[in-house]
Amino acid sequence: MKGVRPKRSRSTFDFNFMLDFSYTTSGILPSGKPDSVLARPFPIWISTCQASLLVPQTSQIARDDIDRGRNAIISKDRRWPNAVIPYVISSSYSKSERSTIAAAMAEFHRSTCIRFVPRNAEKDYIHILKGDGCYSSVGRTGGAQAVSVGLGCLHVGIVEHELMHATGFWHEHSRYDRDDHITIDYSNIQEGMEYNFEKYDWDTIQSLGVGYDLGSIMHYGAHAFASDRTKPTIIPRPASAEIGQRRGFSRRDIEKLSLLYDCDGFTTGTVTTPAPPVRPPSPGECEDSHKHCSTWAKDGECEKNPDWMLSNCANSCKNCGSKCKDTNMFCKEWSQLGGNDERMPHT
Repeated sequence: MKGVRPKRSRSTFDFNFMLDFSYTTSGILPSGKPDSVLARPFPIWISTCQASLLVPQTSQIARDDIDRGRNAIISKDRRWPNAVIPYVISSSYSKSERSTIAAAMAEFHRSTCIRFVPRNAEKDYIHILKGDGCYSSVGRTGGAQAVSVGLGCLHVGIVEHELMHATGFWHEHSRYDRDDHITIDYSNIQEGMEYNFEKYDWDTIQSLGVGYDLGSIMHYGAHAFASDRTKPTIIPRPASAEIGQRRGFSRRDIEKLSLLYDCDGFTTGTVTTPAPPVRPPSPGECEDSHKHCSTWAKDGECEKNPDWMLSNCANSCKNCGSKCKDTNMFCKEWSQLGGNDERMPHT
């Protein structure tokens, strides 16, 4: 289902869709109507999907959508204090899926000083949820911020990619020095998708003094946004180099994470502080599975579209616990009319 693309604005949001080859937006209400909410100003916002890479081992297409590409955040306010990232995780994941997410977190713990810890009462935290594809805001944005690991995204390397966005990194190909390492074939980019290949000067990005990394887990794949998928849009130098891998962190990925968060000792792979064991995160009991649930609930969608909303926006629709209650605004009317049988919808 195609969405209506709102006007593109500068953003600090990354979106990865793992859908076939249909380009969609998240700007669709559960009822299937275009989401007017998306035309309103948002502090962080993405516009459309973009194809990112081909994972060699699984032939999995990962699609990255990012409105403003850079490499590492510059503002210290966007870093997570003490390299600690509190998290909560949706109850919609199976035990196996939570183990995949835990394995990705464990790679951060093993290789860097970044620590993912279950949230207690921290104001700023990430909410890992099974949303529409996979996406993450970049760096610490304040309050709860969504990291979606949805359909087709539950692979350790892809989860690492999203969590690395949350720590403060954009895609590698947006670096100002990228033309020394890759060639972009603009003639093979899908119409309207050229902006995904913009690069930014050093006033906008920082490289942390680390060289360009073709092997980064944050690099686009060779056929990102290709109109003819038999030909690449990104040609590395040398041409035989692999780009777009999602097997795990490269050495330079670890080095940049360690430099951004002042992880003494980690640039050489030496662990100087013990990492707490990472167990599969426990699911929450009543959660929303979409970042716009609260807005939809305020607009009355819980009553207008209860089939979808009560399941996917349980928290915003106050559909938590086992207490019996009406789920449709007309329940009282129907009961007064004697409609208290199985024909009564959504009661």
